[in-house]
Amino acid sequence: MNKESAIYKLDLVNSEGPLLKLIKSKKSFILVDQWNVHLTTLNREEVILFIQGNTTISDSKGRSWNFPKVSQNMRVSIEKITDFIGDEYLIDSDKLYELYMEWVDKVSEECDWKTYFEPKEIVYSISKILQENPNLITKNK
Repeated sequence: MNKESAIYKLDLVNSEGPLLKLIKSKKSFILVDQWNVHLTTLNREEVILFIQGNTTISDSKGRSWNFPKVSQNMRVSIEKITDFIGDEYLIDSDKLYELYMEWVDKVSEECDWKTYFEPKEIVYSISKILQENPNLITKNK
């Protein structure tokens, strides 16, 4: 994409005009509402969480926005969002959680299960599961 055709703003929700816009800056994304009020600054991961519905954001008038709950004909396509935010890798978090809980069940027979809920052990477990299941990680582009 050359500089002249670069997109720096994307209308996420539109109903006879943009209701939520995402503006790309060098290292982050700025979410603004229809009144151009800065709602929050997000990194790529936070944008993905919002798009997946894991985060709800309120606009300057107090209206709560949960992206998947917005009427589909008002939302921009996921493809346009992924193109806008650039190359990203997604993790199937539901499957990862399922595999993690299976792993905890398996190892808890061998030792104290509480150990596996300590932060260091959680990170180790998740990284091990991802190494053994690379199909959980997909590239968005």
